Amino acid sequence: MLTKSFRHVGIVVSDLEKALDFYTGLGLRVGSRQVEKKPYIDDLLSGVFARVETVKLTLQNGTTVLELLRILPHNKSGAKALNDTGITHFAIEVQNVDEVYVALGPKCFLSQPQSSPDGKYRVVFGRDPEGNHIEFVSVVA
Repeated sequence: MLTKSFRHVGIVVSDLEKALDFYTGLGLRVGSRQVEKKPYIDDLLSGVFARVETVKLTLQNGTTVLELLRILPHNKSGAKALNDTGITHFAIEVQNVDEVYVALGPKCFLSQPQSSPDGKYRVVFGRDPEGNHIEFVSVVA
């Protein structure tokens, strides 16, 4: 098998500090932060971008799960709908979906938390400050 492991999800953001506040508020930690410029970025991304600031966010065990990228020049094309083709959301397992819902406030979510039909999970869909959809999931004890 060619695939060894899943590394992370990358999200391009327009306001890196606002996105960092949101995700670190969920308990993710900054693992590394760096700026990549020419000529490396030109070679890697076909010479279209001038500068990429990258922040890798990790779980408590140090596993990188999310990469925030501020790319210049920036193109704000708008959030994808949940029924668009391509990647439309990612899921984060949390201790308690209902507590996350209260902590972030109802305006961040598409609905109130729901129990899965089998009763094993509590689930709610929300959006980060950039409009990306996140599925928050907690396992029911």
